[in-house]
Amino acid sequence: ALTSICVSALCADVLRPTHADMAYGPHERQTLDFYAAKSEGPSPLAIYFYGGGFVAGDKRRIPVADRDTLLAAGISVAAVNYRHADKVPLPAAFHDGARALQYLRSRAAEWNIDKARVAVWGASAGAQISLYIGCHDDLADPKSADPVARESTRVTCVGSSGGQTNIEPEWMMKWIPGYTKPDRDVPALFGLRTHAELVPALADVMAMSLISAGDPAVMMTYSMAPGDPVPADPKKVT
Repeated sequence: ALTSICVSALCADVLRPTHADMAYGPHERQTLDFYAAKSEGPSPLAIYFYGGGFVAGDKRRIPVADRDTLLAAGISVAAVNYRHADKVPLPAAFHDGARALQYLRSRAAEWNIDKARVAVWGASAGAQISLYIGCHDDLADPKSADPVARESTRVTCVGSSGGQTNIEPEWMMKWIPGYTKPDRDVPALFGLRTHAELVPALADVMAMSLISAGDPAVMMTYSMAPGDPVPADPKKVT
């Protein structure tokens, strides 16, 4: 038992955020952790969004190895919570991602962040948020009375792990071999009832609809190698 406790202690994530549970909005889920890299000048920033189907997960899911590698390279890191769709329907989570980015940029001088070198990355639902930020036109509102809203949402690059560029069920059933029915009620994630209502809602947030020339570089990774055959049950592939 003592050995188990010691091993657990060694494996535990002991690094504490430089700034923990910082509120970037009024909702209890609108919080983030910031880890400052050791840097003489303003450091680049990488922002992580966790996965969980938009209904589960937490910023503590940030891959520790990735975070620590970035910090060792002089890149500061943030991990973001966002509102879950079972409580506040989509596109709230997408909007939260953009707002968190703007909030972090608004703290650039205080937290030693280089505004011109900001990346976003995430897994699954978090990857969708990252792709939304990367592909969407700048959401900054220069005339806003809110200084956070005046900050840019454009980023240098995007990382996507198991990210979906489109979750429209009929499109997936048409183009993904073996995908015969949705594994969840996608309209319900948006607080909608019908597929007809869903289509325009997805067009506002999905990378496939938003991508255009001039968007930042994107690196997408999946558990399948590019040449692997599509499995009998594609829903098992992340």
